[in-house]
Amino acid sequence: MRVPRRAYGGEFLGVLGGSAAFAALALRLGETGDAFLVAALSALPHATLFVDLAAGPVLERTNPRRWLVLGALLRGLLLFAMVPFLAAPGLLLILLAFLFHALLSVEELAWKVYLPRVANDRLTSENARLRAVQLVSNGAGDLVGPPLSRVLVSLPFAAGGLLLLLGGLLLRALPEPAPAPRPEGKDRAYLGFRPLLTSKRLRHLQLVWTGLAFQTALGLGLLAILALKKGTPPELFGLLFLGLSAGALAGSLVADRLSAGAALGLGVGLRGPAFALLLAPFPLNLLGTLLLTFGINLAAVHLLTLRQRWAPEGLLARVQAASGVLVSAGALAGAALAGWLGTSDPGLPTLLALALTLPLWLLVRRLEVE
Repeated sequence: MRVPRRAYGGEFLGVLGGSAAFAALALRLGETGDAFLVAALSALPHATLFVDLAAGPVLERTNPRRWLVLGALLRGLLLFAMVPFLAAPGLLLILLAFLFHALLSVEELAWKVYLPRVANDRLTSENARLRAVQLVSNGAGDLVGPPLSRVLVSLPFAAGGLLLLLGGLLLRALPEPAPAPRPEGKDRAYLGFRPLLTSKRLRHLQLVWTGLAFQTALGLGLLAILALKKGTPPELFGLLFLGLSAGALAGSLVADRLSAGAALGLGVGLRGPAFALLLAPFPLNLLGTLLLTFGINLAAVHLLTLRQRWAPEGLLARVQAASGVLVSAGALAGAALAGWLGTSDPGLPTLLALALTLPLWLLVRRLEVE
């Protein structure tokens, strides 16, 4: 079954509204100069990991479509609730932002459970379509949010709230999923870590995904410093993020046109020349950002599909959540190592990430994907 375009339109509006509001929020907090609030906002996506672990068993026993619709509507209301706290940002604003991210995290998990139950025969294509929609709308929100806040501080939040409410209504066009399979035996009592780590192919897949997350965070951890050192003009600094977004979109659109083996091999292999280009002077480093996220998303679509197909019956949400925790742990470790190594040379973390490409490529080639 193909997911209706109207439903993906709802997802587009929801991501656009949330992205615009949080880009404006990041600007607002940055202008206050409060380092604690800025750091807290940047840490929120990682702080919701245990929400996924708790939500996994619930999503497996309920209708994920309802969570997608309800989550969008509640996030829209939360954006309106943030408006009174924008004048004097504080912990209450961060708390509301955390609730927003927690709902968003549950929605992302709901998509991973929903698609295999409605479009299992075209799972790679639907994962690619969803990822492309989210990337385009997220990038558009990042662009329009800060300018709207210059007109009126609350404008991105009010507009974003309305878009999320409308998006939630459009998501009602999603077809009903197949009934949820129930886990058997004692597996009901476990979080997703046990089935994830006891299955040989899931364990191998997780090792690949965590390794790639570690490499990506290591190589991009000091991108801002490295790019300026390589001669990137400050007024053109935004082109780096444009390159990252454009490459991610292109990789998602191309992913379902390749087999899993070809996409994974090419996606990981491209990381080598991409990191090499990031070490090159401006404007060659811009090509590195484009090439890197193209390869990342080319591989990520198929990694997600494989995990969805290989997860045990009735434990899909828990396996997805447990995998996300391990991937984030790898990313945090890579970012921490980049910060430590970069104190002497900001190019050293990216050089080390480049050196990791070959062993990771060899590890990916051993995956039994066909």
